[in-house]
Amino acid sequence: MQPHSIGYWSLVFRRKKSNCGIYVEGRHLTRRMDWPVTQAYIQAFAEAEKVPIRISRRINGFFGELYRMGASFPVEYEYNGSFKQCPLTPPQIESERLRAFSFHALTLDEKETLKQFGHRMKFPAKSAYLSRRWCSAYLKISVADSVIRNLEQIKADKKILLVSGERRGESVGRSGYNEMECHRTNATAKAHRLVHHWRAVIDYSLRDVWELIKRNNLTPHPCYTCG
Repeated sequence: MQPHSIGYWSLVFRRKKSNCGIYVEGRHLTRRMDWPVTQAYIQAFAEAEKVPIRISRRINGFFGELYRMGASFPVEYEYNGSFKQCPLTPPQIESERLRAFSFHALTLDEKETLKQFGHRMKFPAKSAYLSRRWCSAYLKISVADSVIRNLEQIKADKKILLVSGERRGESVGRSGYNEMECHRTNATAKAHRLVHHWRAVIDYSLRDVWELIKRNNLTPHPCYTCG
């Protein structure tokens, strides 16, 4: 969790913890790119704050997306102690069928079909465009969207508030963000699901965030202590 994430937690959820939870993008079980301590840190943070933690992730994680040939891998989420998979799109279904075979065993037409569904084969670029800085788009943003649309307990006739920790001072791209708006998954007419997105620390400076952390006696992720 980044400092601004901990900051908005102390700002919002310490006031009212009922019906709240920490939703975390999970990692591939063996091929990891994050700090080894991250999962244990998030678990300890949730236990200290006495709130549930829910894991959602794209199967095969960062490296699966990096070397992806075909449509993106499925999204799964934790629900009642086990993981459930979001429904697959037709391209994902066909891609999963073809990826079950060795790539070299596929015919030229089958290989071309996979490429038409999409392929990555490159690291994310440092860019304001999510199509180039794809790690956020494919491993965080679209994962959260899929879970909100499919999680049984919030699928319909629910009011949902998604709180995130972006700040306008972080980048030019984020400088134009709204503090409050309807989320992409809002579907009041079709699914009777009302979803708002609140960026709780949008106008905070970095100094403000660290002061909030200090005032609430919170411990940031060890990587920030290391510099």
